[in-house]
Amino acid sequence: MDELLSIVWWNTSLSPPVVSKRNLATDQKRTQVAKVIKILMKSKYDFICLGEVSLEDIVFVSKYLNLFSSEYNSALGAQQQGRLYFDTAILYRKEHSLVSPGNGYDCLYTTISVGSRNLKLFERYEFFHHNYDKLLTFYLSHWPSQLRNNTLNTNTISSRLRGEVERDLNEQKHIIMMGDYNVEPYSDEMVHNLQSSRDQAIVLKKPNVFYNPCWKFLPIGQSQKIKGTYYYSSGNFHTWSVIDQILVSSSFLKNEWKFNDRFTSIIDVELLLDGEDEVYNPSDHWPLSTLINRINNNVEH
Repeated sequence: MDELLSIVWWNTSLSPPVVSKRNLATDQKRTQVAKVIKILMKSKYDFICLGEVSLEDIVFVSKYLNLFSSEYNSALGAQQQGRLYFDTAILYRKEHSLVSPGNGYDCLYTTISVGSRNLKLFERYEFFHHNYDKLLTFYLSHWPSQLRNNTLNTNTISSRLRGEVERDLNEQKHIIMMGDYNVEPYSDEMVHNLQSSRDQAIVLKKPNVFYNPCWKFLPIGQSQKIKGTYYYSSGNFHTWSVIDQILVSSSFLKNEWKFNDRFTSIIDVELLLDGEDEVYNPSDHWPLSTLINRINNNVEH
């Protein structure tokens, strides 16, 4: 009998991690984001990972959802560290257990220095799955926007991130990387620096390579309503991009785990909200979800 590990990543666009844009979302926009999350919770996703949120956003959304009385807890990564704003949070089913990193927070924050600047590297969360005896390790990232010509920064961040992830790979941990990378699956940052592949056979042969199922969204089909995870109307050459991605370590492709590409999808928020009073996506990003099958060999017959 199979079990499912279900995960969503969504850049909500509520609070971009800069002081001039943080905590400026209207209550209407926060409410619309909460409505989307409420439907995802009804679908019983194990982990709902959010980007571009502030602590105040999560407090508002939690009250709207009555999170305390729900089947979910929250892990908060939306904190200011020095002059940097980290902007993620995870809503997770209470049957799973958050593992404290021992720093007084829900996740591990890591930064790097590049000349006179400090850059965010990642927020690292760990959980015990309710029916699995190993840790699930999540690396959530929000890389600088290419609209401001940050190629050098993303190249440095991706290379350093890979170095950090190597430690967990050497311990054979089950790792999921996700976020708004602001580059597409074929970029050097994703392929060469993070060492990710679109080919499951290569990942199985080279277990330190990550599998990236988001290649399947390229080329972008013109017949599709949603043609990527991010829409930018002023793009010079195209308006849709696949910059939100989920990558999994090779451990999710073998033994008791089975990864099927068809269970990775971009969620149509407007379809999700069909029947609500207001049907629109409050973000310029679209949620990305994945399901990973696990064979449960402990079922009694």
